[in-house]
Amino acid sequence: MDCRDARRAMHDYLDGTLEAGRLQALKHHLSGCPACESHLDRLEMTEAMLFAVPAPDAPEDMTGRVMAALPKPSRKTVFVQWLKRHPAAAVAVIFLLMMTGSMTTLWEPDATLSVKGTDLDDVVIEGDLVIVPAGRVVDGDLTVENGQLRVEGEIRGNVTVIDGSVNLASTAHIAGQVTSINQAIDRFWFKVKSFFAGFTGNRQLTAKIALMQTGQFFFHSSCLFLQDLGSSPHVY
Repeated sequence: MDCRDARRAMHDYLDGTLEAGRLQALKHHLSGCPACESHLDRLEMTEAMLFAVPAPDAPEDMTGRVMAALPKPSRKTVFVQWLKRHPAAAVAVIFLLMMTGSMTTLWEPDATLSVKGTDLDDVVIEGDLVIVPAGRVVDGDLTVENGQLRVEGEIRGNVTVIDGSVNLASTAHIAGQVTSINQAIDRFWFKVKSFFAGFTGNRQLTAKIALMQTGQFFFHSSCLFLQDLGSSPHVY
């Protein structure tokens, strides 16, 4: 063992962690090296002086001051803790948010005029005004969205007006029902029903199954999201 190794071993010796083999090598080196022996004596003296100094008493309010100085938990951390304490409610909330986002196009209103029907040959459109002239016949249902409907002739079907108004002249005749939809929730359900009405028979059943499978996928994704939150480290 040379002087460099001996001075490294001195710290382990003072800590009481030096292995027996290295301890013997250190003693052998010190017996023939006055410089290292003197260095060890100074280290032992310094250590003895440090242990002789009484430990200071901590202030009584030190714990409170330290805790007050610690950074506050972030809102993200509080939210994650709430998710971990209420897993079922968290899955339901995330599932609802995902489903709401996927159906945003059905909910948000569109300001563009839309006229739908199976027979629109006799329908007159002037700006946002849709007119069924007197003496003219519309065979089938008529739907007007984001516009005003004025009926002077005959409609052999149902009439639906979404986010608009309907005006019936004295000469007007409508064989079916007249429905006016101006509330957001009514508009939403009408579009959902219209979506499924576009399918018939097995196609309608397939569309409903696809929607259910989409909901199951979002539910499964929500569960995996919560599992990742529970296993990932949090930053405070």
